[in-house]
Amino acid sequence: MDIKKLEVTKKLIAGLLLTATAASLAACGKKSDCEINGYHLHRYEKYGIARYLSEEELEWRGYDWTDQIEYVTPSEQQLREFEQRKGLIRIDDNVDYLMQLEQELQDFTEYRYKYTKLKTQLVGKIVVTVPKPAYSWTKDGGHACLTGETRRCHHVYTGYKVVEDNGRFKIIESEPTDSLVAIKDEFPYFKEKSYKVVVLGDNKEADYEDGPEIKEPDEELEKLINNK
Repeated sequence: MDIKKLEVTKKLIAGLLLTATAASLAACGKKSDCEINGYHLHRYEKYGIARYLSEEELEWRGYDWTDQIEYVTPSEQQLREFEQRKGLIRIDDNVDYLMQLEQELQDFTEYRYKYTKLKTQLVGKIVVTVPKPAYSWTKDGGHACLTGETRRCHHVYTGYKVVEDNGRFKIIESEPTDSLVAIKDEFPYFKEKSYKVVVLGDNKEADYEDGPEIKEPDEELEKLINNK
């Protein structure tokens, strides 16, 4: 490709990127052309999750508007507004998404490893750095500093239901479950972050002890030096 063609191509790509960016920004906060009267909900979608919301913006907190609607009776309106405020998402609208998620989040093995963590402290006007042993867990079975300890990790999910208590809505969580779809009749809701990792055996949430080894400048040390 000669230089002139290359320059034209670069300008074309730049123009397309600029147009795409402008279109994205224009959609932010822009209302749909919906002309339906009365209280209704629109289906919004994000990363495979579907929610019916009482919004008309083309983009709402990362969710994209669609023209699919659901009519809501006056007796249901308060509950649907409560669901939206509390981030509750209906499982029945997301069965395929949740089944795919549960299929993808398989059990996995983690390995404990040891590393040196630097602890900094100010002694008079001198910054002292003290090395101390630290521990965490990794999926990397070839890590250089493994202790020989392993654990098997498993994903569990939390469902939710809404009950009315003295005229007020109240959210109740389910016990950890292997499948949200299996409990949807009793707990019909989930939230975007609907799962956690537990260690098989004791079923406690996976703890990463001192946290992963971070190969970055010691921020605490820098603060001590700068504030001397």
